Amino acid sequence: MTRKVLIGVAVAVVAVVGIAAWFVWPRGSTPVTLREAQADLEARQEEAQEEEAREEAEREAAASSAIESGVYEYAIDGTQSVGFGGVTDEDRAIPETVNLGIIAGADGCLEVTLNLVDQHIERTTLCDDDGTVSMERHRKEMEFGPLSPTIDMTCDPAVVVEDRTPGTSQDLTCAMDVSVAVVETSGEATGVAVIGAVEEITVGTETRSALPVEMTYTMDGGMAGSWTQHYWLDEATLLPLRIERRMDLSGPASITETSTLELLDLEPTS
Repeated sequence: MTRKVLIGVAVAVVAVVGIAAWFVWPRGSTPVTLREAQADLEARQEEAQEEEAREEAEREAAASSAIESGVYEYAIDGTQSVGFGGVTDEDRAIPETVNLGIIAGADGCLEVTLNLVDQHIERTTLCDDDGTVSMERHRKEMEFGPLSPTIDMTCDPAVVVEDRTPGTSQDLTCAMDVSVAVVETSGEATGVAVIGAVEEITVGTETRSALPVEMTYTMDGGMAGSWTQHYWLDEATLLPLRIERRMDLSGPASITETSTLELLDLEPTS
């Protein structure tokens, strides 16, 4: 073995031994000063406070975006006229206030019941899927003289809000089942939902941001005609802050309506 090889081997051995010694050689100890301990404690407390503040903000955001189930009261201004079998239309008295019953589901859907009068109740399912709002179902329960017609609408596509840019629209198609006395017919409601620019609406003493959504349907079946439902939805909760309604339907019975509903209180009465 040459001299150069021996020197190389020796150097390698020394290097290995040195590295091993570095890992296993006792390091001794360094005391933690009072100032260092206090600084570490303060840093941990600050991190804990920041985490608590983040969690509180998340809880507040979740609470502000949740609608409370209950009965909401609305002032209403409008007229409604009903007819039966070609008989002269009758003007139906509408009270000064009406109520909207809301059941908020854990799935992001609202079961909304509009109690216009005892002879005219409407039930709607509105769902919010991460900002995309759809009207899944709608049902009208009415009384005209001896008749109690119902209209059931199941919609697909049902999305009414996706892109919130003012002026954007969504096409709507709903299968329609109409029941009048013993006669049951089917039909179709087609229409469009148009998004408006966000508006500020004051309810009581609080001002809320409202997203206008106007849904206009042409209905063809046992009850034919047009129906427009213009919502101003609270951006955070979907609670209708204002509703404008226009309806002109005819068949074995007929109904025309023009009305505006204004929410009186952001808190339900029950």
